[in-house]
Amino acid sequence: MRSSIRTSLRVGGNRGRRRHLSDPGRWSSPSNCRDSNVTKKVSLAFRDAYQKVNNAPTTDAFSAYSFDGWLVLVDAAKRALAKAQPGTPEFRQAFKEAMITTNEVVGTPWRLHFQAG
Repeated sequence: MRSSIRTSLRVGGNRGRRRHLSDPGRWSSPSNCRDSNVTKKVSLAFRDAYQKVNNAPTTDAFSAYSFDGWLVLVDAAKRALAKAQPGTPEFRQAFKEAMITTNEVVGTPWRLHFQAG
């Protein structure tokens, strides 16, 4: 077993949810990932954006996970905008549906999938 898996973060618990493991090495040193790794491009973009804004490298996973949250919001907003105008009840419903049907959004350490429930 790789050492990075042993230091992974488990999210979700055991009550009917999928368990997720996050490999901290992907966001902390994405240049070490293979070019074929789907998260490498996003992780490098995050690292560069963080460095540009803060004039320092990231030192924790929380900033990377916040970046992933932003990616999910942008994805859901794009899909909701295709169905309704912002500020309307229809848009709010479309945005809610878009959030809970998020699928295959590539984040810094993983692909994000949501489901209602």
